[in-house]
Amino acid sequence: METKIDKCQDSILPSPTHFCVVGPGKAGTTWLYELFKKCDHIANSKIKEAYFFSEGSNLSYSDYLSLFRFNQETKAFGDISNQYYMNIEWVVPRCLEFFPDSVFVIMLRDPLQRLLSCYRFELKQGRRLSLAEYLNCLKKIDFSNANLLSNLLELAPNNKIIAVAFSELNNDPEAAAVTILSGLGVDLPDIDFSALNKNASVQPRSASVARIGRAVAGTLRKTRQFSTLQRCKSSVFLNKLIYTASPIDINRSDISLAEEFLGEVAAEPVPIKTEIFNSEVIR
Repeated sequence: METKIDKCQDSILPSPTHFCVVGPGKAGTTWLYELFKKCDHIANSKIKEAYFFSEGSNLSYSDYLSLFRFNQETKAFGDISNQYYMNIEWVVPRCLEFFPDSVFVIMLRDPLQRLLSCYRFELKQGRRLSLAEYLNCLKKIDFSNANLLSNLLELAPNNKIIAVAFSELNNDPEAAAVTILSGLGVDLPDIDFSALNKNASVQPRSASVARIGRAVAGTLRKTRQFSTLQRCKSSVFLNKLIYTASPIDINRSDISLAEEFLGEVAAEPVPIKTEIFNSEVIR
C-alpha cells in the first residue's frame, strides 16, 4: 500500500530525513517541538510524544505516518517523545528497523535543574507529594548527561546524533537552532525565538482540576485523538483556566536534598553548546 511518505520519496527531491528525539523531558523538548512547527520543510507530528517506538506501542506503521503532513517540500520528519531515553535499548533498534538512516536527538541539561523542573512539573499536574517522596521514584543515573549520551552513542554508532545543550537554548537559541536544523538538512527560517513555548511549570489553580486535565489527556492519547489532544495542550484559554501565572518555588532545604540525592552526578560538566556527533553530510 502506497503511503504519503512513499509518494514524497517518488518526487524529484531526496526522501525526507527521519529523526527521533529520545528526550529526556524538562530539557527543552517543547521548545524543539515549537521550533519544528515553524519550519516549512519539517513535517511535524500532530502530537508531541507519540511513543511509536516504545515497547508495547499500539500504533502501527501507518498510524505513525498518518501523524505527519508530507508534501513535495518535506526534508525531515520525526517523533519527539520525552521518555524514550528510559528504554533506549529498545527504542533505538526499533527506530532503525523502520528508518535505518534516522537522526537521533538528545537533550542535555544541568542534572539538578532538570530534576527540580521534573518535580515542579509533577506539582503542576496536581500531584501532592513531597520532594523526598518524589526522589524515591527516581534513578540517579537517569540524570547523568554522560550516561545518557554514552548509551545513545553505543546504540547508534553509525548515525548522526545531535546533543542539544539546554543552556544554549536560553543563551543563544539561534545558534542551537542552526546546528539542530543543519543536522536534519533543513535551513533556519525567520523565527521570533522569544515566542517559542518553553512549557513553564506554574501553579495549578486547583490540584483536583489539574489531575482531571491529566486524566483527560491520557484518555485522548489512548484513544488516538491526537489532534484534539494537541489543541487542548496548546489552548491559551484552557491553560489560563487550569493554571496561574505564578511559578512553583522550591525551598533551599529541598534543593539541598536534591543535591544530596544526585551526589557526583550533580558535579558532572554541563554541555554549553549544541553538538553533532558521528556527523555525516545528509543529502
